[in-house]
Amino acid sequence: MMPLLFTIGNYFFIGMDYFRSRDAFIAGTVVICGLYWFSIVLLTIAIRKVRAIVPEQFILRRILIMMAVVGVLTGLLAIFDVWVYSLIPRLSIPFSWAKVKPIWILGAVFDVFICVALNLFYSESCRKKTLQTVRPNSSPINTSSKIDGRLALTYQGWWSGVSPLEWGFHGLVLLMLVPLTNYLIIGPNYLSDPLLLSLGSALVVMLYMPCAVLLTLSVRLAIRTFPLLRQTLFRVLLMLLLTGTVSSTAVVCSLWVISEIDIFGVTFSIMTAKAFILLGLCFDFLLCLTHGYFYALSMWQQEQVEKETLKNEALQRRYDTLKGQVNPHFLFNSLTSLSSLIQEDVKQAEKFVDELAKVYRYLLQTHQNPLTTLEKEINFINSYVFLLKIRYGNGISVTIDVDNTEKSGYLPPLTLQMLLENAMKNNTISSKKPLNILIRSTDEGQLMIQHTIQKRMVSIADPQAELTNLVGKYTFLTAEPVSMFDNGTTFTVLLPLLPNLTVSEDR
Repeated sequence: MMPLLFTIGNYFFIGMDYFRSRDAFIAGTVVICGLYWFSIVLLTIAIRKVRAIVPEQFILRRILIMMAVVGVLTGLLAIFDVWVYSLIPRLSIPFSWAKVKPIWILGAVFDVFICVALNLFYSESCRKKTLQTVRPNSSPINTSSKIDGRLALTYQGWWSGVSPLEWGFHGLVLLMLVPLTNYLIIGPNYLSDPLLLSLGSALVVMLYMPCAVLLTLSVRLAIRTFPLLRQTLFRVLLMLLLTGTVSSTAVVCSLWVISEIDIFGVTFSIMTAKAFILLGLCFDFLLCLTHGYFYALSMWQQEQVEKETLKNEALQRRYDTLKGQVNPHFLFNSLTSLSSLIQEDVKQAEKFVDELAKVYRYLLQTHQNPLTTLEKEINFINSYVFLLKIRYGNGISVTIDVDNTEKSGYLPPLTLQMLLENAMKNNTISSKKPLNILIRSTDEGQLMIQHTIQKRMVSIADPQAELTNLVGKYTFLTAEPVSMFDNGTTFTVLLPLLPNLTVSEDR
């Protein structure tokens, strides 16, 4: 900003003598440098104070308050600047309100630019700090995404910081806009006169800065209004409407500002304004097309990342479910029982192997369907109970009394196993005091699982884990509740049998 202010500011105060007189050049440069840093200190303190008082979530309120405070300071500083210039004898500039008013107008424009731009940069820095704190979760399943992590969304919301794409676009536009605009407005003298070259270039850059901020916010607003991939056409059309309005207004204002500076020798013309508005609309079309393409691309990339994430999560859930189903302790205990049984009763050992195979075949097939019939679940539990009886003997008793008409009902697979494991985990099992479990259907069409309460003396980690998982499954599948009753001697669970659904048969 300083090189721009040196030329434009001193030309405004001193005129052509700033470039022709050595004393005026030195005095003007020193004065404007001191005034600039004095203004920067005051404005920085004011901006930081407002930012500290108004929270981040009230971003619009913060900007409005910031512009009001900065506007008051800018108005006072404009008077102060003209007064300071009038005190320098070598410059011979009298104090004049005619000098103050243009500074107020130009200052108001740059107050908007400064407040909006600083909040953009602050939001970007906060976003980067937040991203740096994110760490990927570890998983035992190696399912790394094929989508490069660098393909994250460029657009982090309508108020996020300026993205590299936007920096690159506005920088490229400036490289083309500065010489082209000045040549079309000023003519060949722009290239032949060093003074016109420096002043014209600096002025166009300064005028484009607020326009760039407004164009950026217009694009963000269109994205916020139509964020979905299927809304691409409406999003681009709204971008064109907003950016066209901004650029047309900016063109008219810029031409008026340039025409007010005598050294350029330019008069404001409607025909010239129309030509530049048309040129601005061409840049707007390029801007909207670029942002529309890259935003649609980023949305597609986000969908791919989400699909990969969902697939990874599904694999992780299947892994966790399978890990929970194929209980290594149960397998170890079953093999130990089988080893002892082989020596005592070969036929019983053969039956044990058959029932163990049925149990694990069912365990490995359960992930294929979200529901299974009560009949299949009971067949599985019969095999499961046979294995338990071999291990615990008379220490456990499981009675199944289910009406045949209810066996066509549906329930989540392994429901009965969860409830049996919950009963065995939280209660003692012994032949002197057996654990009695009853599974039967009720007149209301529910399935009742009831067991005696024989609490263990040793505390159990997460004693209700099975019940919590079961309730979660039913909550996902139906609005009918899972009822539980504890009367001190027995614990009862009432499960709703779900209606017949289309479930593929196990092969």
